Amino acid sequence: FRQHERRILIYDFDSASLFYQLLYHEVGHFVFFLAISSVVKKQWVTEIFTGSATVSSYGAVNAAEDFAESYACYVRDRETLMKLPEKFDFMRDSVFSGKPETRKEKDWVK
Repeated sequence: FRQHERRILIYDFDSASLFYQLLYHEVGHFVFFLAISSVVKKQWVTEIFTGSATVSSYGAVNAAEDFAESYACYVRDRETLMKLPEKFDFMRDSVFSGKPETRKEKDWVK
């Protein structure tokens, strides 16, 4: 995800499954950096990510990667994310809820 260009680039993948994993992971970056409110993002960084288990080893790199991996897992493999109930609940209640107060720009989605 190129934040300054608001673009997702995927160069290579070996299977349809990997393509979708990469796609949803990169959409997760878009959501983290450009769609969710600063309050929601701060909660992820300071409360949800800090000291918690991650869905993948790549998610342990930093809070943004953990968010992107958790986002992709919520879309593609909810049962796995349910093993991390705090992250599953956060995705359900703060990211995918559609509540206006969770969005960066309250009316960017019409």
